[in-house]
Amino acid sequence: MKHVFLHSHFVVLFPLFFAAESGFVRRLRAHDARMATSTYSHPKLGSHPQLPGSEDMENARAEGRREDAHAKALKRYVQARTVDPRRATHPGAISSHPYPHPQVAGLKMTAIKKKVNSTTEKTTMCSVNQRLCAKEALALYQLGHVVGSLLERHQVTWWATGGTLLGAIRNKGIIPHDNDIDYNILDEGAQNLNTASFREDLKKNQLWMHQVHEGFWQIKPNGKLGDILHVDVFAMYRGICPSKLCYPHNWWPTNKFPESMCSGAGPSNCPMLVRWPFGKSGTVWGPPESIAKQYVYDVYGNDWHIPKCEDTNHPCSLVANVTHDATEYAEPSGPLLEPL
Repeated sequence: MKHVFLHSHFVVLFPLFFAAESGFVRRLRAHDARMATSTYSHPKLGSHPQLPGSEDMENARAEGRREDAHAKALKRYVQARTVDPRRATHPGAISSHPYPHPQVAGLKMTAIKKKVNSTTEKTTMCSVNQRLCAKEALALYQLGHVVGSLLERHQVTWWATGGTLLGAIRNKGIIPHDNDIDYNILDEGAQNLNTASFREDLKKNQLWMHQVHEGFWQIKPNGKLGDILHVDVFAMYRGICPSKLCYPHNWWPTNKFPESMCSGAGPSNCPMLVRWPFGKSGTVWGPPESIAKQYVYDVYGNDWHIPKCEDTNHPCSLVANVTHDATEYAEPSGPLLEPL
């Protein structure tokens, strides 16, 4: 009787169990089919069309570990190759001059300048039209005029270069986003800068000079204005670049002038230089128009008339009025003072 009872239960339950098992198997196979056509996303490797089986998972983990090791090695390499901008030197500089060339140091790396926050820029911008406030702008015009007059007094031929020459040609004065003056001299006249009489004249006019390195001097006013304004004086050399006046060590290779521009001797050794209007009543020496425009084309490109200073020491973002920056000059520009 017991066996009959068990047999009868087996006969009833077996089909139900078989049906349930068959349904489970079908669902499992359907799941496997979906996984075979789906995309498995590994947290390190991204998406891979694969089944997450034990062998595949182990391969993914191994590849992830290899990528981690590669990323760490790459990070160490980048850190080792990154140059500290405070120690960077121009590639053309010689070992005896560890200070970077001023015109290269002035670039200050475009990437770094783009990270300057707006708060810093607002504190250094005087108005939407120019970087310098009225007192500073006038002081810069006066500084450039006095330094030029003292150079002439000591028989040092000079002419505007860089942004100062661009300002003379395009703006007829100091470019509104600028805060310094750039002059070139000839190397043979540089010895006059180191005389006691020249330094004494600087002192009488509340100025001081220091030589940054070979062929480069800065002249600044005494006091707090010296932290803001200065005249950069760069020596150009004959005989280094064929038929050109240029800087030593291939510094700023596009900054060249025809050697014929300074073919004379003595105080008038650059007879081709002409006076360019600079501000309301001032002037600066500069090359004749044809040479001057060729210079700005070589240095600033064929769109030199458009303000662009991403690769200079004078960020254009400090001036909100770009049209003004391209057509007008910093003000006030006078009155000028004669040196003592």
